[in-house]
Amino acid sequence: MAALTPLQYGDLASMGLMGWTPAALFRYVIQFIHISVGLPWFWTILASSIIARLVVAPLSIQALQLSSRMSSIRPQLEVEQAKIKEAAKRHDVLVQSVAARKTQKLLVDSGYSVGKAVLSGGVPIVWSFATFYATARIVWNVPQVAQYSGFWLLPDMSATAPVWMCAGMGGMTFVAIRAALGDPGTEGYVKRMDLLSFALPALIPFSFWAVGGTAGVATYIMATAAVMQAQSLILRHPAVRARLGLAPRFYVPFLPA
Repeated sequence: MAALTPLQYGDLASMGLMGWTPAALFRYVIQFIHISVGLPWFWTILASSIIARLVVAPLSIQALQLSSRMSSIRPQLEVEQAKIKEAAKRHDVLVQSVAARKTQKLLVDSGYSVGKAVLSGGVPIVWSFATFYATARIVWNVPQVAQYSGFWLLPDMSATAPVWMCAGMGGMTFVAIRAALGDPGTEGYVKRMDLLSFALPALIPFSFWAVGGTAGVATYIMATAAVMQAQSLILRHPAVRARLGLAPRFYVPFLPA
């Protein structure tokens, strides 16, 4: 393959990859890292993937804080919800109204907000899909990705990810899921997720290999999983949890019993 001219500003726009969608906006970050900072494509994808997770880290922490607040008042909420259901059977509007006001007061006093919960839970998910799509389209459509990797183990970031990389994705996915399981703090949640913590790490790398997923996209997935694991490790520390107002973690063994 003949050597290609390194990517320049305006090239991604000429390919129709720039715009104002979340994915297109993230490509400005990728473009800056590759052209202005001068990193080869492997290191560009790695750095931009880490930045993508760090951007939404405050929202992820806020989601955990809201979950902790909800956990602290859940027993009281269940009592009031039971009163509402029982009163509804008796058509007792007064008891229903009193219980509903108590429920609302519990939520307000705890600092829990449905709007904040939707924002802190939804935005990271949307952002993750956007950054994944942004990275994937660059790997698929920018020919320079095939020549300027900068990492000897993966000379062509647009080539199919090697088997060892797919296996690494599965292992990192398993560790990330197990590391995050203790934060909801309920035994029932952990039991429900035990099977998923094995199924996803097996399904994701096999599916990725079966469809010919690229090394560039695999790099994004593995970098994202690594940042999530680092975040979980930091948030395990009791002093950090106390500082952020997070409830104590529910103990989860690394391997299900």
